[in-house]
Amino acid sequence: MHNSENAVVYWGWAVAGVAYALLSLRLIGQQYLGTAVNRIAVMMLAATLFTVMWSVGSLLALTEAPAWWLGAQAADILRYLCWAVFVALFFKTNAGQANGGWYRWWPGLVVVGLFGAPAALVMVYLLAGAKGQAFLMVLFAIIGLVLLEQLLRNLPEDSLWSAKPLCLGLAGIFLFDLYVFSQGVLFQGIDPEALSVRPFVHALMVPLLWLATTR
Repeated sequence: MHNSENAVVYWGWAVAGVAYALLSLRLIGQQYLGTAVNRIAVMMLAATLFTVMWSVGSLLALTEAPAWWLGAQAADILRYLCWAVFVALFFKTNAGQANGGWYRWWPGLVVVGLFGAPAALVMVYLLAGAKGQAFLMVLFAIIGLVLLEQLLRNLPEDSLWSAKPLCLGLAGIFLFDLYVFSQGVLFQGIDPEALSVRPFVHALMVPLLWLATTR
């Protein structure tokens, strides 16, 4: 990879990290995160924080030590899980209200995720190699798109306008990842150029996700 191409990759991860860090700060500053524990808001915050970890870990893997790559890939999986739960919560009545003691389980769930995701990735690589990891990402992208499609089908008409930025932002993420990782499943490998612009594409979705927090 030439120096100019290296610079593009570095800038991609840096831009994605900064963009999602700003979105995370926006969510932390929201009133509903300050007073009541809102499950939907917490899941969105978790997804954005894991995206920051994914970006920073990927950048460190390129500049410092390749060992960071495992952590970055684990964060990639965890953020997809958070986005899936985030969308699924919209199907639950009063999911955004603070009720019950569910939040008491968060420390344990975070620990399980941080240790379980890298272990699961290692197992996937041992059993199926890079193609197995690509298949896993394709599966996550398809699940995300199915959940978004069901959300749009089930939302009342008066809620569709406010949900459009969120659905467009997440659909952009899921569709691009489906394109990128399906190449790794169907062909010999993932296109390096598509993979290098992946963080830029994810960063481009931040304005839509930001807009969704204002509605």
